Amino acid sequence: MKYLIIFILLTGCVTPRPWTKTEKTMAIISIGTGIADGWSTIHMLNNPNNYERNPSLGKHPSDSEVIMYLSLWEMACLGIAHYFPKTRVWLLGGKIIIDTTCTINNVNLD
Repeated sequence: MKYLIIFILLTGCVTPRPWTKTEKTMAIISIGTGIADGWSTIHMLNNPNNYERNPSLGKHPSDSEVIMYLSLWEMACLGIAHYFPKTRVWLLGGKIIIDTTCTINNVNLD
C-alpha cells in the first residue's frame, strides 16, 4: 500500500506531453464506448440465461459491480494514456475496438 501512495505522489512530478486534438477525440470516443459497454452488459445480464465472460466480474455481477469495475477500468486506461503519451493512440484505439466489440456482442445476446 505504501508503494501505491508513493507512486501517486511521484506522478504529480511527471509532466507528460500535452494531448493532441486527435488524442482528446479518441479519449472522448473511448469513454463513450466504455459507457455503451457498461450499459449493454447490465442490460444483457437482465436475462438470467446470459452470463458475463470477464473472470474479474464473475458470471452474474450486480449492476453496481459492473459500473464500479468499468469505471475503474476507464480511469486506469486514461491514466496510463496520460502518463505514457507514446502509447495513447494505440491504447485508446485498442480500447475503442474492444469496447465496441463487447457492446455488439452484448446487444446480440438479447
